[in-house]
Amino acid sequence: MVHSAQQIQVEAALIASEGCMTVLVCDVYRGKIAIDNEEAGHCMEGLDWDGAVKDISAAAKYLQAAGCTKVGCQLFFRRMKSS
Repeated sequence: MVHSAQQIQVEAALIASEGCMTVLVCDVYRGKIAIDNEEAGHCMEGLDWDGAVKDISAAAKYLQAAGCTKVGCQLFFRRMKSS
């Protein structure tokens, strides 16, 4: 399954509801949304990894400044099943 922005937001809300935690979703693909596995692969291949790491680091610092004492990072990579 290729995740849409809405699916990721739903997943983040589910994670937040399972415990006393704040969830922040980083858009490391800068608004690009894949509609199939091929496009998702191109997004992964073209990902600015240095930029993504900086974004995630900035998000962690933001959460710490907001009072979060523990910060974790969850990445989602899923592939569609072949028919």
